[in-house]
Amino acid sequence: MGFFGMIGLVCSVVVAAEPQAAGLTRSSGMSRDQKGTTVSFRAVSNTEQAGFDQMTFGANKVYIARQAWLSGADVASVETQVDGSSASMTLMLAPGVSAPAPIDKVAVILDGRVSAIPSMGNVGNGRVTLRGMLPGEVQRLGRVFDFAPVQAVGATLTVVPRTTSVRPGETVTVDVFLSRVSNLRAYQVALDATGTKGALRIEDMLIDTSHPQYVFGTEQTANAVDKLNGRAVNATFTTKGYEVGDSAYLATYTFRATAEAAGEFKIRVRANQDTALRDTASAPIGYQVSLPATIEIGLTSSRPSEKR
Repeated sequence: MGFFGMIGLVCSVVVAAEPQAAGLTRSSGMSRDQKGTTVSFRAVSNTEQAGFDQMTFGANKVYIARQAWLSGADVASVETQVDGSSASMTLMLAPGVSAPAPIDKVAVILDGRVSAIPSMGNVGNGRVTLRGMLPGEVQRLGRVFDFAPVQAVGATLTVVPRTTSVRPGETVTVDVFLSRVSNLRAYQVALDATGTKGALRIEDMLIDTSHPQYVFGTEQTANAVDKLNGRAVNATFTTKGYEVGDSAYLATYTFRATAEAAGEFKIRVRANQDTALRDTASAPIGYQVSLPATIEIGLTSSRPSEKR
């Protein structure tokens, strides 16, 4: 039985978890708003070239491809992340639409005008991530796709390493903690590890219900882990909501450094639909993510730190 199928037998509150990081919102994917605004995503260049038309973006001349890289109709939904003065956007492609080949920059065209020129992030698995946008640019596009924002609250997810440096081939264990949240009934959390050489690969995962700071205390829950995709999910059987103050434990991950791994690695919460908090009404709870944990892989190991 699949990961979500197993949890679906006992609890539905996080199976279809919506993205909900602080400032993170999701759209319906409409390519026109009620006023008939059109949207497309096109290649952009700073120099004149065949198949491109000159347009303006602010006070600058830019050249925009006549052929759309993606149309609004190609997008099923949109996730946007606003963090202070910067913002990013993930386009969730419609069924049957293949992700186009990545380009360095893409122009967002609203009603024939250049609305934004973000940098290209990840492309693949039915998603396109655009980075380096301004909050106002995201808001304008959001009105086109007619999404309803999820209210951000003070809930914070933090990755705490038990070890800050390891040798190649050794393991590093991290715990995930949650702070400042009310009425919590269920959660799903996912982690990623990134570095410049080699890899940190998930070797083991668990939700330690005996942890002294375990978020649900002695409450009976349904929980499972998905090592392939780095996800852990947990939900109570009751309708009781839990209050979390400074710190509550959610999950433990153990990564192993590959033989060729070296240098600095970051272990961070995956702030998209793979990480979610739900209240007693199964409504999403907004959250923010702390800075990633930093692990140094080299010739020496640090002494393991105490569990928080």
